[in-house]
Amino acid sequence: MALDALYRMSGYERYRMNKFEPYDLYLEHRGFLRDDAVISFTDPRGRLMALKPDVTMSIVKNASVDAAVERLFYIENVFRVPPGGSEFAEIAQMGLECLGCDSGRVQSDVDAEVVALACRTLDVCGGRSRLAVSHMGFLSALLDACLLEDDPREQALRCIRLKNAAALAHVLRGAGAPSESQDALLGALAVSSPLSSAVESLKALPLARVALEAVEALEALVKRLIASGEEPCAIEADPDAAGRLDAIGGNPDAARKPDTAGEESCAMRKEPDAFPAAAGAAAGGRGVSEGKPPAPRLEADRLFFDLSLVGEAGYYTGLAFQGYIEGLPRAVLAGGRYDGLMEKVGRSQGAAGFALYLGEIAPAFTGGRA
Repeated sequence: MALDALYRMSGYERYRMNKFEPYDLYLEHRGFLRDDAVISFTDPRGRLMALKPDVTMSIVKNASVDAAVERLFYIENVFRVPPGGSEFAEIAQMGLECLGCDSGRVQSDVDAEVVALACRTLDVCGGRSRLAVSHMGFLSALLDACLLEDDPREQALRCIRLKNAAALAHVLRGAGAPSESQDALLGALAVSSPLSSAVESLKALPLARVALEAVEALEALVKRLIASGEEPCAIEADPDAAGRLDAIGGNPDAARKPDTAGEESCAMRKEPDAFPAAAGAAAGGRGVSEGKPPAPRLEADRLFFDLSLVGEAGYYTGLAFQGYIEGLPRAVLAGGRYDGLMEKVGRSQGAAGFALYLGEIAPAFTGGRA
């Protein structure tokens, strides 16, 4: 119940998707899938369908095109090969999406709102947690400045993912990258500190204009979080913003509002039901009672810069982050800004969100048993 309450109090409405979508949706947007392997089948009407490997793609396709800003959360299972796996698995996840931000300032506010809610989500899960943060535009600009294309670029990305500076330097020299650009990329890889201080370190590097703009976007994120006084920042243009901030700060009635009515489609419908009992019981009991969100705690050292978050370079276009809980071996949460997907489906607005992998946090509630 805790995460369901947190998201609703923050102005997000729950949606539920079908288990499957037309296969063409994933074929057309294959480049945005984390794994291009999709389970497909022919339904009784002869249509080629697929068990959904991704939730965000379904939401973007079916969400209202009329809303200026639309906030949605979900509890869904996806079907794909998990990282490091060799077979398909049914993966339970819960997440949220904020769609429709189309100006620079509003994008900055949305990024701060989503990051703050990601931190709240980790709080509900319990234990000490951190959010590793990067920027795909920054990474892309650094690689472009090194004049890397095709195979050398893929080699560089592998080295960055492994944080192997020596191998990266070898790749850059072999590709004839300009020395100043090499210094910038290697210097960025070496930065590993709280995001606020990391921004200053990154700004000191010999950066091209595009890379510097991306660092300034991260700096704006830090400022928005600090300005909110440890509370997530809501979009200023939204008349309910102040109420949502009060709710997340500890007044659960300030922003509580019923789900609004709307047309339902076969692919997506509003689902007013509470968070399922099993998952809700896991999330509850960790400092949360009676549906009240946890007390805000966005200490600066919880957000760390990490250039090695390159696994989603084809999916996210700006901010990207992963959440970790002490004692668990892998990221339990991942998200960021995916304006490219919005553009691909013909929407000019931006979007950001994240997913919490419920299977990854299960050991925290079972004494380490998977």
